[in-house]
Amino acid sequence: MASPASSAPQKGATEPEQESRGDNASEREPSRPAQRLGLIPAPELPERIAAGLAEELPILLSRHTDDRHAWRVECVTDPLIGADGTGAELIQQAARLKREHGWDYVLCITDLPLFRDGRLTVAEASEACGVAVISQPALGASPLHDRLREATLHLINEMHHGSDPDDRERQQAHVDRSRRTRRAHGIRNGSARQLMGSRLAEWLTPIRRITPDDRQEHEGDEESGEESEGKRREEIETRCQAASAETCDTAPEASDASHPAGDGDDSRGDDDSDSQSGERQPVVDVRFVSAAPVRAHLRLLAGMVRANRPWTILPAFRRIVAVAFATGAYGLIFPTLWRLSAAYEVYRFVLLMIAAIAAMVIWLILDHGLWEPQRYTGSPRLTRLYNLTTLMTLLLGVGCYYAILFALFLVAVILFVPASLLEATVESSTGWWNFPALAWLATSVATVAGALGSSLESDETIRGATYGYRQQLRQRKVKERQQQAREERQDGANKGGAETRGTDKGSDNGNGGNKDYESGGDAAEGGKAGRGGPPGDE
Repeated sequence: MASPASSAPQKGATEPEQESRGDNASEREPSRPAQRLGLIPAPELPERIAAGLAEELPILLSRHTDDRHAWRVECVTDPLIGADGTGAELIQQAARLKREHGWDYVLCITDLPLFRDGRLTVAEASEACGVAVISQPALGASPLHDRLREATLHLINEMHHGSDPDDRERQQAHVDRSRRTRRAHGIRNGSARQLMGSRLAEWLTPIRRITPDDRQEHEGDEESGEESEGKRREEIETRCQAASAETCDTAPEASDASHPAGDGDDSRGDDDSDSQSGERQPVVDVRFVSAAPVRAHLRLLAGMVRANRPWTILPAFRRIVAVAFATGAYGLIFPTLWRLSAAYEVYRFVLLMIAAIAAMVIWLILDHGLWEPQRYTGSPRLTRLYNLTTLMTLLLGVGCYYAILFALFLVAVILFVPASLLEATVESSTGWWNFPALAWLATSVATVAGALGSSLESDETIRGATYGYRQQLRQRKVKERQQQAREERQDGANKGGAETRGTDKGSDNGNGGNKDYESGGDAAEGGKAGRGGPPGDE
């Protein structure tokens, strides 16, 4: 089924070229009608990746999706994409931006995990709305740019050419003919039904493509074939209505009544909440879910840690590194550490290192309030994911801090501890192992004795590397934007009311109380209202 958005008038064909990125193809061939794609990433990591995609997508879409159009790609960052994981909110917000910018299609890239009907969702697309959503952490940690590029091309293809079996068969024939060109552009995906090409991660955590027909079979629909066909026709009509802004562009409260039961949103972690309530959301034509739940959650966790960007918290450890190094350097003056390093076995060094890192992570969580309470998310599943992601992020950050401190102590021990003095102190023969052993012990002791109780360089930096805190900031921005919009509408309404009262007063003074004039004006207004114009418009 062809997408309604693709057959709509091309609103952006005559707009200035500087509003799009990578539209050189449209400048070279102005005779081709333009197709406008809007990328709406969440702030931070998705925003940077989307900026790179916007440069290369116009050529890729023209060569691998539809060469009859000159594709133009625009990138607009919206905090709501990273503030709320509900599918209805994302699709409706994207549909609003799509209408405002005159786009033909919209792709949202969120850094939040998405759950639909209790299953981890990687991506989904609404052909009728012309809106697709990708969960960046569900793609894993790396190679993130290549996976997002392939997923974007496939979702646009699904919306542009249709998701029905016949549409996919036609697209598969096109993919087979252009296989060599796709490989030349680094596109591994050789199937018209797969979201991405096969890599090791996709082999370990396969992704399943689900359509409305598949969901009906999964839910055990026992209706007859004629009734199922009738429901299918009704669903197609619903999509057509959605394309005309009956579903996609309504407010969340109004659009909840347009979602078929069983196609619910489980982003809050309540697996059966929507299926029980029977709320209806914008129709989703195709959805890609993880077929291996356990391995998929490990991949999701890796993607969420990548979205947290653990390397960004390293500058916050500068003060702790200084305090710990000073404490450890002072401890190296005394021979006790020298004797212990010579007497310890390897497992003792490992246990002491684990204890030091664990103590450091626990101190950071308690001191900076990084543990996410369930009342902020409203979902036990999301709470566990957020806290586990925070824990893994801090472990990586503290691990890097520990490695830096070990390197500093190793250099200090090699430079300032003579081998003869070390051998005399420990009263035994020494070798190359004694120097890294002493540095290892000093690092662990300095971490426990010197770093605990110290404050970080920037409290905001480390709190910004947690999902819950970033969501709170984005939700605050969304509320401020909504409040500003309400105030602007209220000001406009007040000004309009004042102008209307002034006009009415002038009219009363001008007609001199002539009742025939008033009746004639009423008749004129009635005539205009009957022709579809706004009442009282002169």
